[in-house]
Amino acid sequence: MLEFSDVDYRYPNSGENVLQRLSLQIPDQGVTAIMGANGSGKSTAALCMNALLLPTGGVVRVNGMSTAEPRNVASVRKSVGVVFQNPDSQFTSLTVERELAFGLENIGMGQQEMKERVDECLRMFGLERDRKIAPSLLSGGEKQRVALAAVMIMNPDYLILDEATSLLAPLARKTILDHVTMLARTSGRAVVLITQFPLEAMLADHLLILCHGHVELEGQPSMLFRDGTRLRQLGVPIPLSTRLGFDGS
Repeated sequence: MLEFSDVDYRYPNSGENVLQRLSLQIPDQGVTAIMGANGSGKSTAALCMNALLLPTGGVVRVNGMSTAEPRNVASVRKSVGVVFQNPDSQFTSLTVERELAFGLENIGMGQQEMKERVDECLRMFGLERDRKIAPSLLSGGEKQRVALAAVMIMNPDYLILDEATSLLAPLARKTILDHVTMLARTSGRAVVLITQFPLEAMLADHLLILCHGHVELEGQPSMLFRDGTRLRQLGVPIPLSTRLGFDGS
C-alpha cells in the first residue's frame, strides 16, 4: 500500500503549505484517479510518492517503508515509477532504445534479457521505427510514449501518471490508458491517474478529489460525478453527461 498520513509539504521560501494534513491510501492493485483544480497539490503529491520530495510533516509510506528514511529511498523509487507531463525532464540517453535500457542496466540485468525486454516495450508502444532516434527529436506525443515506456519497462509496483497523457492525441491517449489499466488489472499492479480529464478518471476504480492540499471528496467516479454543482465549486471538470443533466441529479 502507498499511504499518506497527515502529510504537509511547503516549498522553500513559500509562505504556506501546498499539502495540508493530506491523508490517503493507494491500494497495491487497481486504478486510482486523482483530480483537483490547479494548485490543489496533485503534482506535489506525486513527487512525494517516490521520495522526489520529502514531507515537511506527517509520513509517506510505500509498502510499509517511510520515504523519509535514506535507506529506503532506492527501494521506494524502484517500487514507484512516475511519468510527468513534460517528458523532456526525464530523458537521459541519446536514443530511444538506450533510454529504455538505461534503468535495466542500472539494476544489472543481463544483455539478452534486457534486449528482449526493450524490443517488447518498443513494440508495445509503437516505437520500433524510432529506436535509433534521439528522444529530443520526436514529437510531443512520441516523447510521452518513450517516457511511459521507460518507466513501465521497470515493472514498478505503482505507476503514477501525472497528467502524462496530456500531450497525446485522443486515440493515442486511449491506447495508452487502455494498456496501463489492463496492466493494473491483470498483473496485480497499481496505477494512479492524476488527470484533468473526466473520461480518464472514469476508468478508475476509485477517485480522490483534492482541494487546498487535502482530500475533499473520494469514492467511485460514477458516484462523485453525479454532483456536478459540488465539482464545479472545486474547479473539477465534469463529464458531458453531467453537464447535460443525464446523471440523474
